Amino acid sequence: MDATFCKRMELPENTVPEAPDNYEILIELLDDISGDIQIVRGENYDLYTLKPLSELYGTGNAQTVDPGNDRFMPLLRTIESDIVKFDASRRRLTDAEVTLALDAMSMNPEAPSGDPLVRRLQCGLRLVLSVNDYSRQEVRQAIRKIGKSVVRHTESGRGRGYLNFIRNFT
Repeated sequence: MDATFCKRMELPENTVPEAPDNYEILIELLDDISGDIQIVRGENYDLYTLKPLSELYGTGNAQTVDPGNDRFMPLLRTIESDIVKFDASRRRLTDAEVTLALDAMSMNPEAPSGDPLVRRLQCGLRLVLSVNDYSRQEVRQAIRKIGKSVVRHTESGRGRGYLNFIRNFT
């Protein structure tokens, strides 16, 4: 977890947003590699650089990552939604490309990579680990769970079974 980032996400003391029910904080990713982001609150912009992944691992809960456990939803959802967003906005992917990226990350999630999908996933993990307590082992388990889902949903010969499946849930 990143206490500095969490502090920046809070409302400044003695301020009340104009419409408290509609108050939003948007985070814009500026650079996957550096982890530069922009925190947007209405008209205010705050630049921030996410800590490296290796500095963000927490102690976790010593539980097996279970997709049915709400505690792990932010982690699993971040990985899957980043895959879908990458597919939609940067480059049309195949299930095989997703499998290769997840396999590369499953042993060492923070290893430097030239693969743009891996870098995007690493940046997403940096963001979710900045505000959540997940251990390195839990991150690796989540990556493996999603990797197994890719294999399970891959359609033979078509190459986008998982991507088509997951798009319905993100």
